[in-house]
Formats: sequence, structure tokens, C-alpha cells
Amino acid sequence: AGTREKNPRFVEQVASLFSTDQHILGCQSGKRSELACIDLLAAGFMNVKNVGGGYAAWLHNGLPVTVAVPTPPPTPESAAAI
Repeated sequence: AGTREKNPRFVEQVASLFSTDQHILGCQSGKRSELACIDLLAAGFMNVKNVGGGYAAWLHNGLPVTVAVPTPPPTPESAAAI
């Protein structure tokens, strides 16, 4: 299995992007998000939760998933109608 390099600016980036009091983290299996939770808690964040088992467990348990349907680019015909 491949290894992933840890983002040295992760905590700084989360702090600059998200100002909520609650943080819910998830990844495919739940392991990387668990490590990310540990980093955030060590940095003083509160109310940090991991989606146990990740996205795979979410799907396995039949929890809802919303999939965005991409908007197709305009065709010359549809652009002419605008």
C-alpha cells in the first residue's frame, strides 16, 4: 500500500477556512480522518468528530448520499437559444 504525505499546513488551513465550533471529518476508510482529528484536537480545536469507518461504512449502513449531477457544457445550439 502506498503512503500519503502529511500536509504540514493542515491545522493552519482548517483554522483559516472553517470557523464553526463543530468539525466532522471523514475519508474513505476513516483512518486518515481519525489522524486528522487527533491533530486538530492537539491544536486546541473542540467538538471534532470522525466518521467512524469512513465513507465505506456510511454506504454499508445505508446512510443517505447525495451525488451532484454535473451540468453539461452548452452546445452551439443551446448557446444560440440564449
